[in-house]
Amino acid sequence: MTRPTRLRRDAGVIGILYVALGSTIGSGWLFGALHAAVQAGPWSIFSWIIGAAAVLLLAFVFAELTTMFPNSGALVHMTHVSHGDLAGKIWSWILFLTSVSVPPVEVSAVLTYANN
Repeated sequence: MTRPTRLRRDAGVIGILYVALGSTIGSGWLFGALHAAVQAGPWSIFSWIIGAAAVLLLAFVFAELTTMFPNSGALVHMTHVSHGDLAGKIWSWILFLTSVSVPPVEVSAVLTYANN
């Protein structure tokens, strides 16, 4: 059996669903509502609406950029094209460190939430 030499660019509905759920669910939804309600009370709903609008705007920009640069590793590639080689390398290390450090932080946040 030969291995494909190119990156597979297909994802089913189930795969996309799991990626979306895994990207969305984190410690932010556990503590975000609590801290917003403590700071702003019932007016905190407006901060959620403003935040949703900002995230939607960024999602539209990211969707446009990823169609312009349909490469594997688009985040680093876009930074490399727009800001140069050094910025692309720095950004790739930042993304790597983020990927390595987020899971333990999420586990700690979930355990903190579960203990309260």
